[in-house]
Amino acid sequence: MSRTESNPDRVALHVNGHLLAVAQEAGFHAFEGALRGVALSDSPVLIRAKDHHCGDLVHRLHKLGRRKQQPVHQCRHPEEAERLFRIILTADDDENHEALGTWALHQVEAWPREMQLNLHRVLEQLDQSRLHGRLRHERIPRVVVLQSDHHSSTSLEPELAARLSYFSVEARPHSKRSLRS
Repeated sequence: MSRTESNPDRVALHVNGHLLAVAQEAGFHAFEGALRGVALSDSPVLIRAKDHHCGDLVHRLHKLGRRKQQPVHQCRHPEEAERLFRIILTADDDENHEALGTWALHQVEAWPREMQLNLHRVLEQLDQSRLHGRLRHERIPRVVVLQSDHHSSTSLEPELAARLSYFSVEARPHSKRSLRS
């Protein structure tokens, strides 16, 4: 008989559905190698994890990325993300320096539909700017969307979910299969 045992002290890191690393919950340093490629990319990232793991992963991505000298903007409410929306959607070069760094957008799946669609438009605008060479990586804000476990019953708008599909990072308790007779 096969059964799954969960080890709450160990966390498994999955990127795009593939297990890349397992680490003790207290130290995500073991994840650095697995996260380096994600951190160096300019693409947005969707992180699904417990609240405290989300914050740890954002800071680890920021530290490993090209924007480590710039700030981390924590947006725990949709209104806090409106500054990013305004800067990117109006393409105001005078304010663009305010958008630098990493933008951690918490619980986006609980945001009103219109705010989620605005985020989709922002990410689309950033993609277009990158494709046309108008922004270098140091001038592109890194957007990280955090989906905590306690909001797992709600979902992102389909357009936004598709836009965030390039990098999906999950941190969850590590389980291992053992055989029992």
